Amino acid sequence: MGTVMTPATIRAGNSMAPLSRLAWRTQDRCAAFVTGITTTARWRRNLVLATATDPSADSMGSRDRTFKTGRADASRAALGTREKVQGGVGMSQRRCDRLSKVIMFKEDDKNLNDRHRCCRHRRSVGGSVMKRVLLSAAVALSFYVPAFAATPAAPEHSSSTQSVYIEDLTWPEVKAAIAAGKTTAIIYAGSTEQNGPHMALGKHNFVAHYAAGEIAKRLGNALVYPTMPFAPTGSRERRTGHMRFAGSVSIDTETFQAVMRQVAQSALAVGFKNVFLMGDHGGGQDALRAAAEDLVNPNSNYELDETAHVYYVPDLYYKEKEQMKAYLVEHGIPPDAHAATDDTSEVMFLDEKKWIRRDKLAPSTAKEEPTTGVEGDPTKATPELGKMFIGWKIDDAVNQIHELLAHKK
Repeated sequence: MGTVMTPATIRAGNSMAPLSRLAWRTQDRCAAFVTGITTTARWRRNLVLATATDPSADSMGSRDRTFKTGRADASRAALGTREKVQGGVGMSQRRCDRLSKVIMFKEDDKNLNDRHRCCRHRRSVGGSVMKRVLLSAAVALSFYVPAFAATPAAPEHSSSTQSVYIEDLTWPEVKAAIAAGKTTAIIYAGSTEQNGPHMALGKHNFVAHYAAGEIAKRLGNALVYPTMPFAPTGSRERRTGHMRFAGSVSIDTETFQAVMRQVAQSALAVGFKNVFLMGDHGGGQDALRAAAEDLVNPNSNYELDETAHVYYVPDLYYKEKEQMKAYLVEHGIPPDAHAATDDTSEVMFLDEKKWIRRDKLAPSTAKEEPTTGVEGDPTKATPELGKMFIGWKIDDAVNQIHELLAHKK
C-alpha cells in the first residue's frame, strides 16, 4: 500500500528531524512534493518517489500525476498544496517550470538518476543536497514498508480442534456437530459458595467446567452445556449453611431442579439424543435425579422423543467421595468434609496461583467450621492429589455413562 509523504509529515516525525533540516536547506523556492511511495514483490530493490505540482493552479487544484515503475504503481496523486523551502547559502527567486519529477533508484545502485533537467537555475550544491535528501528519505522509509503489508488471515476454525463447549460455538456449528454425530449433551452443575479464607468461591464451577470438557472428549460424541453456577447452599432467610459467609449464593431446591430440567429440555429440542445430568456440589444431587426422572416419566407434561433419553450420573460425586476418603485414611490424612484436602487439591491442580491463597491455609475442626468455613486440613493438599481426585471423577462418570447407554440397548 502506498503512502504520501509531504514536507509537513517529514518535519513532524522525531526520527526524521535531522533529515527534515537537511531536506529544506536548499537555495531554491521550488515547490517540493513527495507524492507516492509504493512497493512491488521486490520492494527492497525498487522504490518510487513521485512528485507532481502545477504552479499555475491554485493551492487546492494541482494536477494529478501517476507514475509507474516496473510493477509498482503510485497509489496516490499529488496533493495540491505548495510548501516554501527556505534556507541555505542563497535564495533564488525563480520557480520550477517543470510539472513533475521522477527519481528512481535501486539499493545496489550507487548513482542517482536525476531527470530534473528543466530547473536550469539549480546550483550544483543545492541539487546535490536535494538528491541526497530524497535518497536518504527513501532508504529510511523502506524499513517501514512492512507495516503496510496485509494483515495475515486468521486461521480457519478446524473441526478437528473445535471446542466441546457449546458456549464457544456458533449455532450453525452446534447444528453441524449434532448432524455429524455429537448427539450427547453433558449438563454439569456447580455452585458458588464459601470455601474458607484460602480458596475462591467458584471452586465447584472451576472443577465442573474442566471435568465436563474432559468427559466429553473421552466420550468422543458429546458437547458440554454451560456450567450451572448456582445450587442450594443454605437458607437465605435464616442464613444457614454456606449462607453464613459473604459471597455464597443459594437457590431453592425446586428452582434448581426446574432449571436443570429446562436446560435438558433445551438440549433435547435441538436434537441431542442422550442428555446426562451431574453435579459437583453435594446439595442438589437429589434434585438432579428428580429432574432426569421428570423428563422420562410418561405421566409428565413433556413428551420425550422415543429415541431420546435423559440420565442422572451419581457416580461422579458419590463414588469419587468414597475413593477420596479411602485414600485419606490409607495415608493418615485427617477426614475431609469441606474445603479441605480434597477440594483444595483439585483447585490447586486447575490454577493454584489464581484461586488459592497459600498464606491462608490452615487446618480447621468441626467446632471451628462455623467461623472458618473449613472442616479438614487443606495444608495436606497438593496439585498431584487434585489431578488424581478429578481424574477419578472423570473416570467414574465416563464408565457410568457407558453402562447406562449399554443398558438402554
